[in-house]
Amino acid sequence: MPAERTPRRRRGRGLLLAMLALAVVAAAVLVLVNRPDGRAGTAASTRPPAASSAPASSAAPPTSTPTTSTPSTTRAPSTPSATPSPKPSATASSPPANGTSSTGALRDAVTGYYALLPGDRDAAWNRLTPHYQRTTARSRSYFESFWSGIDSARVSSLDASAPDTVTATLTYSHADGRVYVERTRYRLAKSGGILKIDRSEVLSSVQH
Repeated sequence: MPAERTPRRRRGRGLLLAMLALAVVAAAVLVLVNRPDGRAGTAASTRPPAASSAPASSAAPPTSTPTTSTPSTTRAPSTPSATPSPKPSATASSPPANGTSSTGALRDAVTGYYALLPGDRDAAWNRLTPHYQRTTARSRSYFESFWSGIDSARVSSLDASAPDTVTATLTYSHADGRVYVERTRYRLAKSGGILKIDRSEVLSSVQH
């Protein structure tokens, strides 16, 4: 009958709505239960984030120790060596070498030597130094041979120079008549306490 059907429809519709509401509530519960943190969405959103570990502080750059340069040792200036004073040159006023004295003594030594020749050859030989006897005079036999052929020897124009030099002109007259005029320079030295001829050099020789 139409009057009886209307209440049944209302009861069925109400049941359907109740079931839908229950399904919605069940779905909401499932969503909440299945969240990772197990809390409501609003509560989870207000939770402060976990404190992250503090980042490692960057290592401070190593402080390099300044290298202290050792100052080079300054060498003390070397003391200049004493400059030797020049030796004074020999002058005419200086004392003669080898004990020779005046220019007069030098001239006397030469004239005294030739005054012994050609006669006293032994004494004249002793007026020569050993050096002269070995070199210019060659030997005693040669000395004897030379002077045995001379008649006379004359000395002139003597120029003496301290300490030991004499320059003289000699005129030799040979036994065969030859005459030689020679300009000769002598060097004298003291030997045995007297001045003796030590060297000689013929500067010029002319035959007349």
